[in-house]
Amino acid sequence: FDRLHHVNLGFKPQHLLSLEYRLPRNKYGKPESQWNFHREVIETVKQVPGVESVSLIRGLPFSGNGGTAGIIVVDHELPAKATEPEVMFNTAMPNYFETMGIPLLRGRTFGNQDQLNSPTALIVNQMMANRFWPNQDPVGKQIKFVGDNSVGTIVGVSGDAKHYLMEEEQRPQLYVAFSQNPGIFATVVMRTSV
Repeated sequence: FDRLHHVNLGFKPQHLLSLEYRLPRNKYGKPESQWNFHREVIETVKQVPGVESVSLIRGLPFSGNGGTAGIIVVDHELPAKATEPEVMFNTAMPNYFETMGIPLLRGRTFGNQDQLNSPTALIVNQMMANRFWPNQDPVGKQIKFVGDNSVGTIVGVSGDAKHYLMEEEQRPQLYVAFSQNPGIFATVVMRTSV
């Protein structure tokens, strides 16, 4: 119990509240309508007294939600088909890292320039940076996603954060801007003063 109590989660859980919601696909079938709804949620929650910071994430740590993506690192040797590395995959709004207390170690976070029709922006965690670009700056490097062959460019590096279990080994994590991949499912996370 004492060891678990002192595990570094990679984020600050104190004063964090969260809630999940899912949009009906028949009403919000297009990315534009999904993104507009998500933005309205954030703007509304910002007005609640006691809310210091609010953001959206697809799979919040310790919620049980999460996913993976097969990747090809563009400046590396091409792996054999079906042997591409898999990394944890998530979508986040610009101030997610600030709200959670996850440090941004290099580069930038997501911003207004990351829109549906602009180049895909990615943030990787320190573990992923160290694994694929040891002794290099990964900002500006490109990643291709297996399956749809879309390409994203790394704009920032975040600190590592536990996702499923306190005792889990740290895994490579990749985040894409929520505005560029909105979907119908989201988790609101807010840091509060109460």
